[in-house]
Amino acid sequence: MNSDPIQFKTERLHLIAGSSNLARAEIEDSVLFSHLINAAIPVDWPPPLNNRDTMLFNLSRLEIDEQQKGWWGWYFILKATRGSERVLIGNGGYKGPPDNAGTVELGYSICRGYQNQGFATEAVFGLVYWAFQQVAVQRITAETLLDSAASLRVLEKNNFEFQSEGAGPGVLRYSLTRDRFQSIMEL
Repeated sequence: MNSDPIQFKTERLHLIAGSSNLARAEIEDSVLFSHLINAAIPVDWPPPLNNRDTMLFNLSRLEIDEQQKGWWGWYFILKATRGSERVLIGNGGYKGPPDNAGTVELGYSICRGYQNQGFATEAVFGLVYWAFQQVAVQRITAETLLDSAASLRVLEKNNFEFQSEGAGPGVLRYSLTRDRFQSIMEL
């Protein structure tokens, strides 16, 4: 088993794939967690739509199969700049490895103090880029609430297209295919 962390850097962010050790520390020991990710943890952690139950679910998936690292939770860390330290600002990832059709579902969330600054758009781009580097991935989907204008903008800025109604009332499903992503990246 490869114990090296899966990481990806964007212009302002450092994305780190969760591991069972990181997920356990996030739940049990915030000082250790901060040390392991080398970033300050904001007081409003975890970000919206995340709680202890989502953390426990993520941990359970990674404990079942650490080889699935990269297909569950990722941590979004704002890189240090002059006069500031690295800060954990959000999380996201996939709801598991690709299915038989090569589809993964993406989710993301940013702490309130860091919203509306383009970080979600940048993090989603990083996750999309990473996923399409994996041969098995042919399509990425994401669901968002109809009344979440910010989340809709994140998906549209990342070239996702409306696909259908989502899993529940007021939920929309968007998708991005490998072919569409590659054609956009070639421009």
